[in-house]
Amino acid sequence: MQKFFFNKSYVLIFISLTALFLSACSSSPENASENFKETVDERDPEALLELVTVDEGTYWTEQQAQQVVEFFHDDSEKYQEQLQLLEQQVTALDEGNMVPREEGLFYFDDEGELRVRNYEVAITNEASDLDPEQLTITIDEEDAIEIENLDESIGLFGPGDYSFVAEGEFPYATIESEGSFSLMNTNSFNQSVDLDLEESIVNISSSIDNTKLLVNGEETGTEIASDEQETSTDITGDGQGTSVSFGPISEENTLQGVAEFPWGEAQSEEFTVDEETEYDITPGVLTSEENRDAVTEQINNYYETHMAALVNLDIDELTDDVSDDLRESLNDTLKSATNSSIDTSYEGEILGTRIDFGQTSYELGSGGRHYVTLPVEIHREYTENNQYRDDDPEEEYLDKSLTLEYLEDEEKWIVSEEGEDYSITGNDDTMAGDDVVETEL
Repeated sequence: MQKFFFNKSYVLIFISLTALFLSACSSSPENASENFKETVDERDPEALLELVTVDEGTYWTEQQAQQVVEFFHDDSEKYQEQLQLLEQQVTALDEGNMVPREEGLFYFDDEGELRVRNYEVAITNEASDLDPEQLTITIDEEDAIEIENLDESIGLFGPGDYSFVAEGEFPYATIESEGSFSLMNTNSFNQSVDLDLEESIVNISSSIDNTKLLVNGEETGTEIASDEQETSTDITGDGQGTSVSFGPISEENTLQGVAEFPWGEAQSEEFTVDEETEYDITPGVLTSEENRDAVTEQINNYYETHMAALVNLDIDELTDDVSDDLRESLNDTLKSATNSSIDTSYEGEILGTRIDFGQTSYELGSGGRHYVTLPVEIHREYTENNQYRDDDPEEEYLDKSLTLEYLEDEEKWIVSEEGEDYSITGNDDTMAGDDVVETEL
């Protein structure tokens, strides 16, 4: 019984050694090279995937194995070059020489193991200078790869064709792009793939120096500087110029301009981003109710005292908050009437005003002076009489351009200049809208 067990043990050892020998023969470089040719000739990607060794961390699937098989069938010259390279490497291994492996989609390593080639793939975004806060890339609809920086490697890939979806997260937009890349080069194993993340950019302008851009009610760090500076492009949010390009930004975000003046903060209309690409965010200069009330009172006081000075032929009736030029001009008119040989007099009353704060213009002067010009419509009864004419006052509407000057040192407004540059005709509601303040006096 013991002898039988001894003989049986020898048989098992013999079988094991034989299996190991046959396995060694079948996995030899010569056999691997022959199996490679047979696998490709028979268009068997599954067998090819099992035959070769894929380095850890290298992305290569049966799908790419199929593409490589088809590549060799479509390009017989490349296929023959690959077979010759493997033969040369087998010979070098047999002779103990250095194995050349600078070319080919497949190669033998120093241990005689048939490996698939690694390609290192980096990413760029040549379409713009955009640098997303977060970037993910999905290869062949597999798990997404998070990328910290552009130009870095997204990993190692075997030969074949790949599709990708890139998604860049920006503060005000998420941008997606789709693309593909092919790795079939037999002598260069580094490749750069452009994501082509195109911007959704808007151009923003303002005629007010140092206008700050708000997006969704929050400051962005983007500021539009003076007209003297060249127009610039602002992708990152720190550009300057009368017009800046801002983005990426998607629709439904809101844009608004804000500027600081000595009399307080002013805001523009709030715009919702849509298919338009140009937005003027010039602040309205006088937008707060407090400032509008104060300016309205001062303008009404100016016209009422101006009329009183005419009626009473007395310059002291005119408010003190006027420029020297306006006071001097009115005083000349009064002196001319007083000294006239035809006994000139004035009758009248200011009935009301309409002031359009939505059409103000602003200019920064020297020495802390600021000038704001706006349209004013005057509703009055008025007549000028003399010894040859004695008419009752007639109701009329006058359109005026009134310039106010703000004196920083004194923290007050004065009426600086009056003109007739605004085309406001009659009482036909030419002035209308939420920015028009109407007063009855």
